[in-house]
Amino acid sequence: PTVSGPVGFFGLLTENDAQVAIDQGSGSGPVLTAASLAPMVITPLSLEAGAVTNYTFTFTTLNPIPSGGDIEIQFPSGYTFPGLAIGDVSIDGFGGILTFSLDQDTASGLISVNLDSLLNPGSVTLHIDSSVKNPVVSGPVGIFGLLTESATEVDIDEGSGNGPVLTAASLAPMVITPLSLEAGAVTSYTFTFDTLNPIPVNGDIEIQ
Repeated sequence: PTVSGPVGFFGLLTENDAQVAIDQGSGSGPVLTAASLAPMVITPLSLEAGAVTNYTFTFTTLNPIPSGGDIEIQFPSGYTFPGLAIGDVSIDGFGGILTFSLDQDTASGLISVNLDSLLNPGSVTLHIDSSVKNPVVSGPVGIFGLLTESATEVDIDEGSGNGPVLTAASLAPMVITPLSLEAGAVTSYTFTFDTLNPIPVNGDIEIQ
């Protein structure tokens, strides 16, 4: 079967050469797990911390996703989805109309795409345009999760992929204004700049 869970009972029957029953019995079948997919490839348009950008997810399913089934992308902590709308989501090569539900809670970070048509096994490229906000600090973001489900929310395929390594956000040029321009003067300096991301309690501002 192409979905996880208990498969049910197997039947057993022995017969003679005239096909008259001799013995009969049954046995419980196994409980299947979701199929494990090859690593998902995650490609953001921008690697800057705090950027609102596009994300592309590329993966290969092993089993069909039926009409009413889901593709779920689990984002690591720190991602948000400002202004996400149905027109921001697309799947290459899939001609059906997509509907999706979204949980924008930072703690859950789940995007679920509900398919209105059968999606056969194979390569899938899922785009989310201009509505994914990167975490606001640089460095590795962690692991993304992938799950496909039936219309009754039974797991079909599951996988994961390493997220990107974010860079520090690039600021507009800082304005440096000294009170005195004389060489060797002991004077005051003013530094004016606009930050793009919040600086937490006990964080630093460093002037080099």
